[in-house]
Amino acid sequence: MHRAHGVSFPLVLIIGTIISISLLTSVVLTRHFFSLLSPTITNTERLLKQGKLQDALSFSERLRSETTRELILKGQIWLALSLNKQKGENWSQYGTDSGNWLAGEESDMALRYFTDAVLRDPQSADAHYYLGVIYKEKGWLAEADREFDEVLELNSKYINALLGKGTVFVMMSRYSEAELVFREAYTLAPHEPSVVKNCAFFYRYYLLKPDSALLYLNRYLNLAGQRDLDVNLARQEFQNLLDRYPEYAPSEPQSWRTKKRQFISRNRD
Repeated sequence: MHRAHGVSFPLVLIIGTIISISLLTSVVLTRHFFSLLSPTITNTERLLKQGKLQDALSFSERLRSETTRELILKGQIWLALSLNKQKGENWSQYGTDSGNWLAGEESDMALRYFTDAVLRDPQSADAHYYLGVIYKEKGWLAEADREFDEVLELNSKYINALLGKGTVFVMMSRYSEAELVFREAYTLAPHEPSVVKNCAFFYRYYLLKPDSALLYLNRYLNLAGQRDLDVNLARQEFQNLLDRYPEYAPSEPQSWRTKKRQFISRNRD
């Protein structure tokens, strides 16, 4: 009696299952790949975050609904393009026009979109915040202060608006008011590196208080990630102040000293 030869049914079933799974995986991966190429708000925001400004701009031009979120996003892209252009020119043109520190098509487009966002939704704290940011960059400080106040009326815990307002006060040389605002921000968000950094550099460069500067520099360095562009500057300033004023050495731990150090170029705050 001869035994029939051929592929067994279980093997055929296994092979078929593997092929089906492979085809399904290919379909899923293909759909995912093409979804990343779609000009959606999420994809445009991702490209902006990655610093792919031209790609983000291209996607944003294909967004047609003009929601408040889209208007803000388009403004953010144009603002980033404007700042990137200034960086490429080593900031040689920034502030040369006393009536418009950040002049140019890119900043004007950002202003247009942020203004439209506020008109579209006057209750949007984000829209008022970014309008305040572009006003600040253009040197229109009173207008910037007004917009940051609008934000804080809508959301009193909007940390970036507090930092923006404090910065405007610094630019106006209103240091006592700036200190109050920075302290308020610190009270609300004592573990936010950007808040602690603003306090540190404010006491270091404007109020010239080495004791407070050392305290906040140490706190900032303990909190900051190693890719924060101001880490190396803060380390240097901390050590310089500590060498000059050892009596003001912070009693809190300096755990940042055990972190691996990275040297990252830095052109502007």
